[in-house]
Amino acid sequence: MLENPEKLSERINLGLEPTEEQLGKLAKDGFNSIINLSTKGEPGQEFAPEDAARKAEALGLKYFHFPVTLSRLKLEQATEFIAALNDLPEPVYIHCRIGQRAVPFALLAYATTHRVSSHVACKHCAALGTTIDAPLVSEFVKKCLEP
Repeated sequence: MLENPEKLSERINLGLEPTEEQLGKLAKDGFNSIINLSTKGEPGQEFAPEDAARKAEALGLKYFHFPVTLSRLKLEQATEFIAALNDLPEPVYIHCRIGQRAVPFALLAYATTHRVSSHVACKHCAALGTTIDAPLVSEFVKKCLEP
């Protein structure tokens, strides 16, 4: 997926955890910021978030580590995430280790940036071929955007 990150908009892209080589490709391809949603020490993690931050920043990328787990999503996280997103230069690459957490947070970013409902954001995502398999994800996005 990373060779061609999923592009929700000109500002928001999502995908898998990048390798060191892929971080370089993201910088070369014009990305300005990385948001990592992975928690430290996940099995199969390419490198620790603090190492990823150093590598990204050495390439001129802004890096924000925002660790979340799908089983413990909270509405406050959406507010914190959007505030952080608004402070980062675009385009932004949002990732977690395998992409599952990147989808709901990229949807929040897309809906907030484009001022659309969760329904419209989910339809846009589906039209691009990104499926939302877990009801937990769509419900979280809906609760965050339409309290």
